Amino acid sequence: MRRFGRRRGANAVEFALVLPVLLTFTFGVIDLGWAHLLRHAASSAATRGARSGALTAQTGGPDGRAVAAAQARWNELGLAAAPTIVAFRQGDPEIMVVRVQAPLEPLIGFVVSEGTVEVTAVQRMEDQP
Repeated sequence: MRRFGRRRGANAVEFALVLPVLLTFTFGVIDLGWAHLLRHAASSAATRGARSGALTAQTGGPDGRAVAAAQARWNELGLAAAPTIVAFRQGDPEIMVVRVQAPLEPLIGFVVSEGTVEVTAVQRMEDQP
């Protein structure tokens, strides 16, 4: 009978040794998930902005329309961080380029990050009649 009483204390010691590793892993996965969410949100906003700007007539201000569409998509996702959005046209045939840059602040701080998420989307401008 005494043998089982000693085992209970060993279980507590084992749990105390494993708990920090388990918590570190769990919070690290949460931070990585947050970074992935921000990257996906920036990609989605840049893509929508580029598509919207590419479909806008040259006289309709495609650069402004692209920035507005990208900002609207970012706001739809409900993220608190304020991204920097830049849109411009270049090349021949002309393409719409939208760049979204957002600060990457980890939720918990277990994962070291680069500090920002930057995504660029490119869409060929549609021929206007």
